[in-house]
Amino acid sequence: MKVLINGKEFSIEQNATAPLHTILEKLGDLIDGKSVVTSVSISGKALEGNWFNSTDKIYVMPDDLLELTTESAVALGLRVFQNTKEDFLMILKELGNCAEMFRVENEADANATFARSITNLRTFFDILQQSHHLQGIKVEELTIEDVSAEIFMSDFGKKLSDLIDIQQNKDWIMLADVIEYEMLPMLKKVETLFN
Repeated sequence: MKVLINGKEFSIEQNATAPLHTILEKLGDLIDGKSVVTSVSISGKALEGNWFNSTDKIYVMPDDLLELTTESAVALGLRVFQNTKEDFLMILKELGNCAEMFRVENEADANATFARSITNLRTFFDILQQSHHLQGIKVEELTIEDVSAEIFMSDFGKKLSDLIDIQQNKDWIMLADVIEYEMLPMLKKVETLFN
């Protein structure tokens, strides 16, 4: 089977159709141990979406051309981290808008925005953790304004739990105040990680 890794051609022994993960395992020696596969094309067709979660369901035939792009894990982690800053700032803006919607008694839109913002925050923190892992940085080593990231996340989890209790009690003004005067200032501290 013909394989291109970052434009460099290799041949591997592959006589039968096999799942992509089997082929990637065979290529392990050809890929630098400090790199990750960032894109895959099979016979000119680029895999999209969460292909990395489906490598056992994607089959490669012996006559396919497999093209891989790899990138240093550290560089990828840094790039992903830097790209999340804009998303994070949008989440903060959305939470500010959410507080305003609760104040003007637009509960339906405010609740939908609040739920979406919390989901987006969870995704952001997952990506933050993964990007630092790729860079070889342990979350325990991170600090946010002289507080360990673990303690910060624990405090944030408690604040989030308080917010959900307030939301269930339908105290919209209190919820708006806690979002604006407690949650947003707490989250703005996370911006120091981008400096």
